[in-house]
Amino acid sequence: IDDKTVAKLGWPIHRSYYQKIIEKLKLQGVQIIAMNLLMDSRNAEKVDQALIASIRSAANVVMPVFYDYSNGNILRQLPELEHALQGIGDVAVFPGVVTRHIEVQVSEFFPMGLEVARLYLNIPSPEVTKSDFSLRLGKYMQSPLEAKHLWRIPYQGPPNFFPSIPFENFFNASHLPDLKGKIVFIGRFDPAFGGQIENFKLKINCG
Repeated sequence: IDDKTVAKLGWPIHRSYYQKIIEKLKLQGVQIIAMNLLMDSRNAEKVDQALIASIRSAANVVMPVFYDYSNGNILRQLPELEHALQGIGDVAVFPGVVTRHIEVQVSEFFPMGLEVARLYLNIPSPEVTKSDFSLRLGKYMQSPLEAKHLWRIPYQGPPNFFPSIPFENFFNASHLPDLKGKIVFIGRFDPAFGGQIENFKLKINCG
């Protein structure tokens, strides 16, 4: 969701657009849809129910919660929306001058990127474990942890390492790339971080 999209569709973007994009991605055979968006307030009931129905039907949507380090509160999605999701993950980044760490389990949730990888690789929840010194994602990954259960964020590649598509293109483009079997992230883009999704600094490359 870049500045051009916001200029055209406004902000916040009407939830009917998210419903439509979920339905389009489902038809394309996308494996995981990761939406880095917080929907904690209600819109028109008809609009909200249509979005929730599309999320439930897709059965592959992951969305975040956000742990607020300033007050210890957890910002969550609408309860009925949360119940329709396939996965939930935390996107709070550990406070610091430079964004380098994420706390592995500051609340009941693991990081959103890890939850996306778990679902993509079809790993049961009990096989995502942490100890004082390491984080394990089934048989696929064992990563060391630093003090206070901090996980150094494994950034992937240079800026724009992951291909991006402007959100609005899904509604006016006749030809889109083949996304079958892919992970698709949806969120606001932050050019200051080389085109990363804002507030979602954990990047995964699952193939």
